[in-house]
Amino acid sequence: MRRTDKFVKARALAAELARKSRANPIKELLNISDREQLYQKLNEHHYYWNFKVKQWEELTFEDADPPTEVIRIRIWTDSRYTKDIAEELISSLAAKGLRCVSKSTPYPCRKPNQLESIIYLDFLKNPELDIQPENGSAVLGTEHKKGGH
Repeated sequence: MRRTDKFVKARALAAELARKSRANPIKELLNISDREQLYQKLNEHHYYWNFKVKQWEELTFEDADPPTEVIRIRIWTDSRYTKDIAEELISSLAAKGLRCVSKSTPYPCRKPNQLESIIYLDFLKNPELDIQPENGSAVLGTEHKKGGH
């Protein structure tokens, strides 16, 4: 197993948290050897990897912006199917009460993935509405472009 900075520092943080706490959930961090599982557990304990400074940082919630109401989805697949999958997804989510408010044009991917493309979709839900939209009744907003593909 490669010992990356992220993993080495995750193990050090796990040891530090275990020393500071007598609680079993923190102690369990010491027994995790799988890197993805350790990262997930640190995230659950409100730590995230800041790749810019190559450090694990504690996530605080004061001064946080409220969460967005927008549900953003990226579809990345074989270019022959991207548009069809996007339409099926829009239709399926409309049946669940979500409204598509933005759909990008398909972006071809760069080499070596040039046979694939990406479409971005933005949805809003209307929890105050009791009536669920019928299947296929998605309302599309103006198509717009999202960043550089």
